Amino acid sequence: MTGRRESAAYVVPESLRGSPGTPKDRREEAFFNRVDPDPEWLTNSQPGKAMERLEMAYTAERPEIKRVWGARIAEQAQQLKAAEQAEPVAAKSVGDITVAIKEEALRLGFDAVGIARFHRTYVYSNYRGLVRFKNLIVLALERATEDFESQILSIDYMHMTQQLMHEGTEMMLELIAFLGARGYRGQVVAGPIGINMVKVLPYAEEAGLGQMGLNGQLLSPYFGSRWHPFALSTDAHVTPDGPRDFGIPTLCDSCQVCVRRCPGRAIPNLRVHWRGAVKNKLDVEKCVPMLMRYATCNICTKVCPVQKYGLAAVAEHFEATGGEVLGKGTEELEGYTLPDRGYQGVGALPRFDKDEARIRYDLLDQLPPDIGPWVHQIDERKEPS
Repeated sequence: MTGRRESAAYVVPESLRGSPGTPKDRREEAFFNRVDPDPEWLTNSQPGKAMERLEMAYTAERPEIKRVWGARIAEQAQQLKAAEQAEPVAAKSVGDITVAIKEEALRLGFDAVGIARFHRTYVYSNYRGLVRFKNLIVLALERATEDFESQILSIDYMHMTQQLMHEGTEMMLELIAFLGARGYRGQVVAGPIGINMVKVLPYAEEAGLGQMGLNGQLLSPYFGSRWHPFALSTDAHVTPDGPRDFGIPTLCDSCQVCVRRCPGRAIPNLRVHWRGAVKNKLDVEKCVPMLMRYATCNICTKVCPVQKYGLAAVAEHFEATGGEVLGKGTEELEGYTLPDRGYQGVGALPRFDKDEARIRYDLLDQLPPDIGPWVHQIDERKEPS
């Protein structure tokens, strides 16, 4: 169910058809999750910790974001904790309530909602045992096109990200109350700042909200990767949606604009078999310096034709022209201006020296001891019921 855009029905052209979701080997995924589980990236991986600490220490944007939004986020964290610990106010309703949940989520203001079965494959290792329930409600808030175009590469973009997180958190609190009034519980597992217990994009794909693009992001057929994901675990009686085929992998292989236009050259043009799934493995060491330098960058979203024109228009053009990608090779789609490097037209990319193009881990030793990532930790361990 895709909310306000459901009326714009999308039919996958024959030339783009493939398989639902992402090709996966479940046994291999489970094996890697058991013997080499992934920790949560920002607070536990070396590149993630470096990015958070260096941003807080050396850019104006992060301290300003923390100052403006810190108290609000802390207040919401307490509200979420209270909501998740509250007892349901009614006996469990009889029957499947999938439709009711989706209708309520859309009424509250989410732009897309889907249901996925929870499994431990995509739980970060430092949050094992914390996801309480066996189903996930996966939700999306779109970032409006005009906001995205005007705010990208600036502190305004970062403020809007926090605003989306705040609005989504308020809606999730209401959705938890909605579940409680029907005898069920909800637990936030992804979306608000500091709550990143699961790899939400693979679950979103399994909930039918889109397919993974070459840029490592989930592309919605309605707004590309110009959206923010949220997820609730719940014990409600619901029916999972399952992954869908939108034709995105075939389209991405023909497009590759994000590959060619990434300022950090961090996006390869080849999918590989990685930890049980066929995916495009981004070069984090090249991506992170761009995230730090350009207010979370997002050039790969800006130059994506699915984000710019919508999948229906791109697919229709692809089919009508025998494989031409709408906007590819044009300044309208591919051109962008970097604050310190100027306009980058089609065929042009910025140049960086070695220190600019890599993560400076050596600088971490020079930081004050009180500089740390801006997150709160979840400490209540409960097994799924």
